[in-house]
Parts: sequence; structure tokens; C-alpha cells
Amino acid sequence: MISLINDKFNHASWLTFFKNRIDIAHELLSRDGSLWVVLDNSEIYYAKVLLDQIFGRENFVSDVIWINNRQSKGYSNEISLHHNIILIYQKSDAFKLNLLPRTKENNKNYKNPDNDPKGPWRASDVRNSAWRPNLQYDITAPDGSIIKHPENGWRFSKETFEKELHEGKIKFSDDNKRVIRKIYLSDQKGRVVESVWPTTDLANCTTFKLIINGLVVHS
Repeated sequence: MISLINDKFNHASWLTFFKNRIDIAHELLSRDGSLWVVLDNSEIYYAKVLLDQIFGRENFVSDVIWINNRQSKGYSNEISLHHNIILIYQKSDAFKLNLLPRTKENNKNYKNPDNDPKGPWRASDVRNSAWRPNLQYDITAPDGSIIKHPENGWRFSKETFEKELHEGKIKFSDDNKRVIRKIYLSDQKGRVVESVWPTTDLANCTTFKLIINGLVVHS
């Protein structure tokens, strides 16, 4: 279901029409439903405030940048607008976001240089992005040398490290100076939804397979 809101209304009238439609959408949605609002940057931030009031800020799922135009508009002294913004709200925590299908492009970084019986893999980042004092421990390499923890700590606990080392998911570089953690292709059931959508994704309708039991409102 797609509801079109004419963006030629003045600002106050637009907000009134928008609020009326969102109120109805909220009532009609099932508990596992979601609302996807597609707007440009002229009204998106006002819409976000209204949506927070109606759906509750706790039910805001994410915003997505949809790159819908590759061609520069060539206006002088203005920024050429190449995207719309999609605001996603759930009716409740019963909403589940599907995975996207994987493509050959998504899998190109998975290799199997060590003939791992679990098949192709890629190395994940073992460094923690935030400082975690409980994850700052040193690791002993097979040659007996010590690998110091990253500045913020590892991305896994010592117990998880020992378990994954035993399972073969952890290996060391040939010079015994780096820890390598494997992410297996066989464990990837799909592609997680990302916050930037290129035009090509929407051209083949792949991304919109996500929208199940939802209502999309365009400006």
C-alpha cells in the first residue's frame, strides 16, 4: 500500500496531512508490521519528530540513505541532492527484519587458502572499537611469543578465544605476530540490511523484498 502526500502544500498543511495518514497507518498495522517513510531533506526532520510521537522513539528502527540519482543537477551555489531518506518504524518488537540475498559480489572476499574443511572464509577485525578493560589480555602464539592486546582490547573474551582456537576458527599469521579470526561463508545465511542503498539495489527490487506487512509513504 502506497500513500502519496503532495509536497506542494505549505508546511503547516503538509504536516497536518502527514500526521493524519500516519495516525491511520499506525492503527492499521499489525503488531509485526512496519512503516517505511520516504522523504527528501525538506521535511524529513519534522516527520521524524511526528513519527516519534505516534510510534514511540523506542520503535524507531533506523534511517536509510537511498541514492536515487547519480546525475549532478548542476545548480550553482547549491548542493546537488542525490538521495532520499527512508525512516523505518516498527509497530512493536514483534517486527523482524529479513536478510537480503547474497550475491557473488558479497562473497568475493571469502577464500580458503588453508583448505579449511568448513570451506571459504574471510578474516574479521579482532580489535574492539570501544575501550574494554575486561578484554585486554595477551595471547601466547604457537612459537611461544606474546601478542599484546589491541589498545581497546580484543573483540572476544578469553573464554571465547580458547573455544574458537580449539574449533579451528582462530589461527595465527605465519610470523606469529597476528591473531586471525575466521568468518565462514557457510555461516552467512544472507546479507544484513545496510544503511545506504545504491540505485542498483532498488532497480532489481531486491531491497524492497524486505517490506512485508508494511506501509510505505512517499512525499
